[in-house]
Amino acid sequence: MAQLFEPAGNLRQDARQVAAIYEHFAAHTAPLVVRLPVYEPGRAVAGQLYRRAGFLYVHQGSLHLEGLSGPRGRIAAPAYNYILRRFACFFAVRRAALRALIALPSDVQRIAEASSDPCVRQRVEEVARAG
Repeated sequence: MAQLFEPAGNLRQDARQVAAIYEHFAAHTAPLVVRLPVYEPGRAVAGQLYRRAGFLYVHQGSLHLEGLSGPRGRIAAPAYNYILRRFACFFAVRRAALRALIALPSDVQRIAEASSDPCVRQRVEEVARAG
């Protein structure tokens, strides 16, 4: 999994698959998250679970004690936040790798050239036309 956070490993992965997994995760957790109140400073209750900037947050309490329970079981609040951050990191590395494609080592560029991901292929073609 950690290799997805390095340019070579990231470019080997088809982002369409990662996006599909994220959409599946979001579809199954969104109904649980939407039930939570949005955190409002000055109006929050100590120890209550909130939505805050897209993540789960406990006001003056332990996030490790909270979670979301649904038809597929329970997901701990820190695990939910961790999963969201992992998806965000994957796509941040992807954007950075594509921006810096011309400066990456030749073996990484070859990985991009062989990619089945249409976004990667488009960027490879753009770099080839510009170069």
